[in-house]
Order: sequence, then structure tokens, then C-alpha cells
Amino acid sequence: MNKQLLIKGCIIIVFIICGILYINNQFDSIDSAKNQSTFLENDMREDVELFSELSSDNTEEVNTNDKEERADADKERKHTEEKTEEVFLYVYICGAVENPGVYSLREGSRIIDVLNMAGGALEDADLNLLNLAERIVDEQKIYIPKIGEEIDKTQIKVENRNDNALSIEPKAAGSDTVQNSLININTASSEQLQSLPGIGKTIAQNIIDYRNTNGPFQSINEIKNVPRIGEKTFEKIKDKITVN
Repeated sequence: MNKQLLIKGCIIIVFIICGILYINNQFDSIDSAKNQSTFLENDMREDVELFSELSSDNTEEVNTNDKEERADADKERKHTEEKTEEVFLYVYICGAVENPGVYSLREGSRIIDVLNMAGGALEDADLNLLNLAERIVDEQKIYIPKIGEEIDKTQIKVENRNDNALSIEPKAAGSDTVQNSLININTASSEQLQSLPGIGKTIAQNIIDYRNTNGPFQSINEIKNVPRIGEKTFEKIKDKITVN
């Protein structure tokens, strides 16, 4: 009897141990599955972050390349426009200058620029009679006088070959006259008007706009009706202009 009870007790103990081992295996499987799931989630998260970083880098690189390409295109366009808009003027310089002749300069150049291109003035040149800072206009003649040369100092300017331009040449021996052509304010171009004292680009355009709107000037006094031309400016130009 005791032997049977002992055998039964052993069998029960074995079942209990097997049950405990089985339960532990189940928990270990669950933990392993959880760990594996966590590992996979971490791997996926890292892959997503890496993909996002790569995508961001590629996007930034593309944006940078686009910006550089647009900047290069803008520079090329501006350079092309500058070349297209570039205007050259031709002037003739003579007199007391190293290399008299016709020179081509960009619009907006000054008399000093022409003089430098011609090799500079001679030692006996009287540059005090010239405004070296004056802007040039197309088809002008610039005469460089010599020291002591008899010329009309009140009219020393550049010469434009058009009929309405101011002409300057040295006086002939024994002559008291200088060829002097007045500027016709009814037909003069903007460049010709700008050769008048006190008349800049804006006022020259005002004169042209006035005559286009109101018709030809009937007298030189009528020019005082043009915006920005007052009595002082008129006094400077009245002896240099005409309506005929």
C-alpha cells in the first residue's frame, strides 16, 4: 500500500515538474517573440529614418543644383542683355593731341576718355579751355586748342556734325569771328540739347515732350514753359538756341 502511494506521489511530482517546464517554455517563447518584434520594429524605424535622411539630402542637393542653375541662367541672361543694350558712339578728336582721329567709345563716355584713347594731349595743349568731364555724343568733333591760340573761349565745346551743332575751329589770322551754329530747339535731338549749359537728359526729354505735345516753339522765350527750365537756365542758353 505504501509502495503504491509512493509511486503515485512520484508520478504527480513528475507531472508538476513537466507542467512548470512547459509553462516556462511558453513564457520564453513569448519573450523571444516580443524581443524579435521589438528588434524588427527598431530595424524598420532605423530604415525609415535612414530613408528620410537620404531623401532629405537628395532633395536639398536637387534644390541646390536648381538654384545654381537658375543663378547661372540669370547671369547669362543679364550678360546677354548687357551686350544687346551696349551702344557705341564715334567721335573725332583733333588739334593738340598725340593721335588725332576717329574713336569708338561706349555711350556715357567723357571727353577725357577720348583724349586718353588718342594718346593724351601735347605739351602745348591748353586743356583749361575744355570740360574734360563732359559726356560725348555720336558724330562729335573735339578740338584740343594750343596754349595762346586765339579761339572763342565762351563757345569752346565739342562739335557735332549735324547742322544744329556748335562748331569750333581756331580763328584765322586777323579774324575776329568764329563759326557758330545755334541749336534749333524745334529739331534738336536729346544729345544736342544736352550740350547746352544746364540741360541734362531729363530736361532735354522735357523739351522734346513739350514740342511734341504743343507743336514747335514760336520763340526761344517759350522754352521757359518747359518743366524745370527757369529764368536762370534760360539766361544760360538764350544766346545758344534758335527756333528757325
